Amino acid sequence: MSGALSNTEDFGWEIKRFGTYLINAGGQGRAFTVNGNMHVSGTISKGGTLKTDHPLDPLNKNIQYGFTEGARYYLVHIGEEQLVNGRATIDIDAEFELAPGTFAAMNQNAYVTSLNHQGSFDRVISLPIVGGVFEIICENEASTGKVVWTVIGERADAFVRNIDPNCERGTGRFIPQFDKPDYVEPEHA
Repeated sequence: MSGALSNTEDFGWEIKRFGTYLINAGGQGRAFTVNGNMHVSGTISKGGTLKTDHPLDPLNKNIQYGFTEGARYYLVHIGEEQLVNGRATIDIDAEFELAPGTFAAMNQNAYVTSLNHQGSFDRVISLPIVGGVFEIICENEASTGKVVWTVIGERADAFVRNIDPNCERGTGRFIPQFDKPDYVEPEHA
C-alpha cells in the first residue's frame, strides 16, 4: 500500500498485489477505482451511469446510460413526437443520436409500453419495434397532436450475455434471486 499528498501534483493512495492495482483512490483524475470484483456489505448510494463497450464498435467507442433499478437490466427510452396526418415514425437511434443499429444491439424484448396523446382524446397505438424503429398511428387521420412515448427493453449486449456473473450465459437474462453461501460461524480467539 502506498500513498502521496501534494499541493501541486496528483495525489491519492493505492493497493497493489504483485504489481497490479487492486484499489486506487484519487490520482489520475479518478475518485476511486477497483480492478476486479467488489463486495459491499451495506447500502450503496450512487450517481452516475452505466458505461460499457459500444456493441457496434467495442474497440473504439463506449456507450453510457443512466441507472434504472429493477429486477431486470432494463433500458428505458422516453421521447415525444408530433403526429403528421395521424402518424409518426420513431427511430430510437436517431432520437438519441446513437449510431444506426445501437438500439437493436443493446436491447432484447423491447416494447412500446406507453403512449400519451397530449391534449387530445384521440386514441393512438404503436406498431411493434423493428430494428429500433416503430410507428405511432392515431385513429384521427388528421391529427397533428404530440405523443409522448416510452420504450422499455432488456440489455442484450455482449457483457450481459457472456461476462456478467449476475446474468444467464448466452441469454443475458438477469438473475435477481440467488442462494447465499453457507454461513460459517467466525472463530473467536
